[in-house]
Amino acid sequence: MAPAFPSTRRAALFGAILVLLLTLPITLHWIGGISIEEAYRGISERAGTFNYFRRQIFEEHSDVDILFSGTSLLGNAVDPPSVERALSRAIGRQATVISLRQSWQGPDINYFVARDFMAQRKVKLLVIGAPAWVHRSNQTHVQLLRVIRYGDHPGALDGLALRSRLAVYADYVLGASRQALNLLRPNLIDPQVEVPDSPHVKPAGYLGRPFVRRQVVVPAIPPPSLIRSGESHDLFRFDGPPLNPYQLHFLRKTEELAQQHGALLVILHMPSPSERGSEAVADRQLMPQVLGAGVVFAGVPSARMFENIPDAQFEDYFQDEHLNLNGSELFTGIITPVLIQLYEQHTQSR
Repeated sequence: MAPAFPSTRRAALFGAILVLLLTLPITLHWIGGISIEEAYRGISERAGTFNYFRRQIFEEHSDVDILFSGTSLLGNAVDPPSVERALSRAIGRQATVISLRQSWQGPDINYFVARDFMAQRKVKLLVIGAPAWVHRSNQTHVQLLRVIRYGDHPGALDGLALRSRLAVYADYVLGASRQALNLLRPNLIDPQVEVPDSPHVKPAGYLGRPFVRRQVVVPAIPPPSLIRSGESHDLFRFDGPPLNPYQLHFLRKTEELAQQHGALLVILHMPSPSERGSEAVADRQLMPQVLGAGVVFAGVPSARMFENIPDAQFEDYFQDEHLNLNGSELFTGIITPVLIQLYEQHTQSR
């Protein structure tokens, strides 16, 4: 068998290039590298509206009343403009409600994006979605390499297992070559992503079926019954698949982030078609470990959410695991009074 390298010199050159690439994140951090704003440029819109994120983080400076940061499950479930209108009426001024919706599962990227945002703008309520039962990956988010840079988020990996820390460092390495190229030229932005954002949810039927628009009737549910507390304890169960250590780490880091910035962290249980008829909110094991001071868990049992809807129409409110346009209107109508109550309680107590 022929040797891998024809000479020792070639082998040494290959080793030097490998060391250069593996240490490139540290080198870029040492020389200053590009701005973190530049890192947000040119990210595929399939991963989320990152150019919108960039504008909201680095070009706007006003306080934010409610920030949603989460996956498409949360993005489909809640309509931010509807929440903003209702909150504005409740507090007697124009409220600011922003959604930073990222594609695919990953409490890690939810955390890093929220951390970048909250480093620039004050947030009163930070709202995230609880990881769905089907989300069990302990891998880094597929687009994390584009968002994070070595040295930008001190303490973010403290307490994380070595295997996971190495996986995150691999993302630093994968993203570093892109960041090095940015030293020569800026990331180019497709003009199409500069146009106003399209509606957050497009009409879609369940599992590819034709979409059927329904007249949504929001049930009258007292907000306190949808917030986990001593009085509503029996309406919440944490007996689903346990959160894995990677998920739990970044949920705890998100809790820590909210506390550092004086924000109330609200974790919403995401409705699922698998919960049909359930009288209680069933979420993941170990979730109560995140629910310390300054953290609220809220959700609506499927039976109560759909109490005004004929059983034959149940699936008309879902696209798959995601809510569709019907489901978003229903869930937003139910959860908005909860968010307003939590907002008023939090702001009045400060």
